[in-house]
Amino acid sequence: MKNTLWKARLLIVAFLFLILSGCTGPEEHLWLEAPGWGLGKIITTTALDQPVELVEDNNGLLYLFTLSSSLQPTIVALNADGSPRWQTSLTESFHRLESPRLFWQNGRLTLLWQHRTAASTAAPEAVFAAILTDDGTILTPATSLVQEENLASYDAALLPDGGLALWWGGTRRQPGIWATTLASLTDPASFTAVDPDGVQPAIQLDESGTLHASWHQIQLLGGSTVTRFYTTLPTGTPQQLATIT
Repeated sequence: MKNTLWKARLLIVAFLFLILSGCTGPEEHLWLEAPGWGLGKIITTTALDQPVELVEDNNGLLYLFTLSSSLQPTIVALNADGSPRWQTSLTESFHRLESPRLFWQNGRLTLLWQHRTAASTAAPEAVFAAILTDDGTILTPATSLVQEENLASYDAALLPDGGLALWWGGTRRQPGIWATTLASLTDPASFTAVDPDGVQPAIQLDESGTLHASWHQIQLLGGSTVTRFYTTLPTGTPQQLATIT
């Protein structure tokens, strides 16, 4: 009897060993240890549900635009190997921050983002900006550049002289493209109408200093028709690129 009991216990132990050995998890991915690869490591956390903006300065140092747990726009500075250098948060909180942008130029970091000013869907959208030095000093706190009820999207580019080109587009029901150039974030913005029927602007500065811009026109009557326009600044006439129905 005792011999039978002992054998039963031995079988139970062996069975449990087999079960536990199957729960050890997957094999390590040895290819991550190959030259040029490394295991990911946590640098910081962000409350943003969008891709984190990343820029590199001319010394190969990196900067991330994140949103702190207190919902403050935050810059995390990294060395070229990804190790942290410093972290600075603005004092203001933004509960509905989206569409972050980050630029580095001549030792300065320019942050831009879009923000709904109230919980209501009828509340106006605004584009904010701030400037930090690349050692974390806040030069210009969060500043509203434009605030409109029909603001749906924006894009921006830093100009060679340090100015900021800012374009914003309206909604499908209240379209329009407006543009301005700011020498300073504290300058009052005076926007020029580019296309009363346009939406979703995108701008890009090339190495020669020419600003390239494109946007949509969307016709909703009789079906949806999307026409893409393109131009260059300061001189250039909008050209129709393509129409998709």
